[in-house]
Amino acid sequence: PVINTIIAGLSAIALLLFVYFSTTITVRAMVPTGFVDDVTRLVTEQRYKDAADLCRHHRNIFVASIVQRCIENASKDHSLIMDILDTEGRRRADILWNRISYLADVSNVAPMLGLLGTVLGMIKAFFTLPSGPDSINSRILSAGIGQAMATTMFGLIVAIVSLVFYSLVKGRATGTLAEAERVTHKIADHMKDAQVAMGAGGLGTEG
Repeated sequence: PVINTIIAGLSAIALLLFVYFSTTITVRAMVPTGFVDDVTRLVTEQRYKDAADLCRHHRNIFVASIVQRCIENASKDHSLIMDILDTEGRRRADILWNRISYLADVSNVAPMLGLLGTVLGMIKAFFTLPSGPDSINSRILSAGIGQAMATTMFGLIVAIVSLVFYSLVKGRATGTLAEAERVTHKIADHMKDAQVAMGAGGLGTEG
């Protein structure tokens, strides 16, 4: 009963994680159109301070901290900005993947707990048999072994379901991160265009 209770708890955790990731790992949540449009407009107008303040105000958005790091280094060379973007994006993505890996951990732990419960159940079934060669009751033995094997089956079911949840969330995360990368690179390109325009304006003024 203890092992089965733990496996049941893992199944509940896997379900809650799946629901949480399904609602939070979306383009709408991680790369909202309104936020991206506002930041792009401010960057195009070279209002970098306002753009950075907007990112700080929306720290809960996935791309906000990545864009903020780029904006805070807007005066630097574009290649350096791209390096900062890739580094910050990788850091944020690693945090996301670590959270998702909890589902994979559940799918690994559940069958091992089921096997542990089976071994303990079979040991208990054998040791509770009456002593003596003629006293083995096949009905008692089969019932004990059946209950023990049911624990392994329960653990395998939870593991399979958790692995399916992990695969679904992983696919969604991959698509969402690709969209976040596209958006952040687009904003960085707008910053580059603004720098080029500023440089061209300065040269025109000198002439």
